[in-house]
Amino acid sequence: MPATDLALSRRALLTFGQDNLSAIPPAVHTRPTVLTPTTVPSLAAVALNRMAFGPRPGDFADFEALAGDDAARLQAYIDQQLDPANIDDSVLDDMIDLKVASGDMPSLYKTRQELWLEYKKAATSAEQKRPYEDLIRYRFLRALYSKRQLVDVLADFWHDHFNVNAGLGIVRSMVKYLRRATHSSPTHMQLHRHSQRNCSASKL
Repeated sequence: MPATDLALSRRALLTFGQDNLSAIPPAVHTRPTVLTPTTVPSLAAVALNRMAFGPRPGDFADFEALAGDDAARLQAYIDQQLDPANIDDSVLDDMIDLKVASGDMPSLYKTRQELWLEYKKAATSAEQKRPYEDLIRYRFLRALYSKRQLVDVLADFWHDHFNVNAGLGIVRSMVKYLRRATHSSPTHMQLHRHSQRNCSASKL
């Protein structure tokens, strides 16, 4: 388009806008609607969303069966979660073992040396990032099926707190070991044991 035509088009557009401003209705300013909650979530819902990855089928009934009143139920749930060694997670363990054995998460149980040799030094980018992809599957499985929910919530917290870029070449091959070390260490449980025991319904 010639420059003159372009200039005329712009003038015509501006003229059209000026001529039609009066046809635009004035803005109406109204007060924003204030939303007020109609129901207060139960203590079970608060606890399971704060100290777990959310309630699953049967979790509400299990929480209610822990004791006779809310304060006792909360304390019992905290004590239970702070003692993961006594929580039977064999169903999840068997599920993960089956996936590793079938080749779905082949890097999961590799040592640091094995991760380095088999994945960091792999020929293709797809092979190098396999431990990172396995980590994603592993985290989802634990969040969905583990009964040791507080362990995984804290493991996620510390792993994210000391986060590194999983897209980096050296990290994407070794990140699975970093996550496993964070998850298996009892340190994060010890750090939170005292504060979690002092939780109350008013603090959640």
